[in-house]
Amino acid sequence: DNIPTADPDGFDPTSITWTCTASAGASCISGQPAGTGDTGTGAINTFIDVPRDEQIVYMLTATLRPNYSQPTVTNTAALETGESASDTNGIISDPPTGTKVGVVIGGTRIRWTMTWLNTGGAQAATISDTLRPGQTFIGNLGCTAVGTSTTTSCLYDAPTNTVTWQGTIGTGNANRVEIAFDVSVSGDGNYNNVASINMGGQAASTTAAVTIGDANPPSTDNNLSNAQPIIDDPIIVKLVDPVFIQPGELATWTITITNPNAVALTNIQMSDDVPVPLQVVSASATNGTVTVSGQVVRVFINTLAPNETSTITLITRLDPAFQQTIVSNSAFLDAPYIGDSSADIFVINGLPETGEAPWWRTSVLLGLGLLLGLAGFVATRRSWQYIRKQ
Repeated sequence: DNIPTADPDGFDPTSITWTCTASAGASCISGQPAGTGDTGTGAINTFIDVPRDEQIVYMLTATLRPNYSQPTVTNTAALETGESASDTNGIISDPPTGTKVGVVIGGTRIRWTMTWLNTGGAQAATISDTLRPGQTFIGNLGCTAVGTSTTTSCLYDAPTNTVTWQGTIGTGNANRVEIAFDVSVSGDGNYNNVASINMGGQAASTTAAVTIGDANPPSTDNNLSNAQPIIDDPIIVKLVDPVFIQPGELATWTITITNPNAVALTNIQMSDDVPVPLQVVSASATNGTVTVSGQVVRVFINTLAPNETSTITLITRLDPAFQQTIVSNSAFLDAPYIGDSSADIFVINGLPETGEAPWWRTSVLLGLGLLLGLAGFVATRRSWQYIRKQ
């Protein structure tokens, strides 16, 4: 990757840094042990080891020259075999940006949630959210610094009625900062919330508004406002195929996240802490940004339209030395949403002799027979009850 450094329309060559991370079976340095990472400065020109189904990820950071005059910037990475890929950043902007949403929970409780992004280089930042009159802080304060972002402090100060976050925000959506907390209000009405950020001497703000009861919808004073009615949490369902596997084999976990509401949902994040006997081979989503850090898989969905479903596909390999019989895997929705779903795989340690039925087949067939019988009984009983009512 020879990042463009032309003057004026290029990057400052002294600002170029990069980090390489490898999946469990790959290496950022050819010939080194699997899982080996790497860091460097300037152009990327190196040999790597990437077996089938493994992954290498480079994160490259650079600063544009002060007199850069173009509306976009393009960077191209290439393999020696001729394949290449280019990315054009359509918005060049250093100021941080924020989005905010309010969700009414239980009538007089509001959960304010905000997400902050930094399109420039990593910088220290302070985020402040002073509650408006009529709103009482009741807790559930959560601050999540994703990726390379870090949190120094996250607290609520009662004398000033202010939630404050301090830390460093990395570059892009993969290194965003998310903050959520709950407030209580007295009853029906229009409620607003404004948060602001100061980063490197640059300031920005974001606003959200909600209406409880029959009050007229509130107005907000910037285009980041987001008024939300009372809504249901996304529906999360997790399945696995195959259910029965042997050590060393692959399992495909399918997670669906569905918006059951008539309005769009924003800032949905799912976390899946994959148990250690399973090695993460790959992860993808039909809608959302996927990040894999060790055993933790996260998916961030910026917007999920009404009745839309995002399907996440996670492929894992079972440790060849695993000797137990069951592995459970769960996926969770992060705040401000609530939801989780689990699935199990059953491990077959060894094959039966030729011509011998597997030990588990009889149990499975009996179980299926009982389930079918029970379903038939329930259906017959419901039909009989319906006839009696008629």
